[in-house]
Amino acid sequence: GSSSSVPSGLVDVRAIYSTVKAFAALKEDGTVAVWGDPDWGGSTTDRNDISGMPNDLAGVEAIYSANRVFCALLSGNGSVECWGYNDHGGSDVPSDMVGVRSVYSTESSFCALQGDGSVKAWGLPGTGGNLTENLTNVRTIFSTYQAFAALKEDGTVAVWGAPSRGGSLTSGGG
Repeated sequence: GSSSSVPSGLVDVRAIYSTVKAFAALKEDGTVAVWGDPDWGGSTTDRNDISGMPNDLAGVEAIYSANRVFCALLSGNGSVECWGYNDHGGSDVPSDMVGVRSVYSTESSFCALQGDGSVKAWGLPGTGGNLTENLTNVRTIFSTYQAFAALKEDGTVAVWGAPSRGGSLTSGGG
């Protein structure tokens, strides 16, 4: 795809986030500006396999990114909006998420830790978008390139994603 340049008049930027080929700037007023390769999250236009950033996106608390997708955590209800390559999490965000505390990513999937300690995942199944277990009492989440590990309140760990990238528990580190 063609690239777009930095939006004119970009001021009051709080933080900048990136995918492999695009940027998203979170402004002090909770709005977001994107630029870069449209196929990698740098566009506000929907086309083919790409979801553009919603034009009315506001109230953004934080942004998270993977290779080709940005996700915004919205203040207030703690919901999540994503855009970028649909198969990598740009379009299949669980609609029932509320009270999200934080979002984590692998190269092409995301998971959200909700306020009640439960977890929702989406994106490419082989890289962690395939959480089938109903995880509860999760304290925090860690990720590799293609797998997630959830540290639970009782000190146990649950993992999912690509087995060769940490998505399965093995002894001896082999």
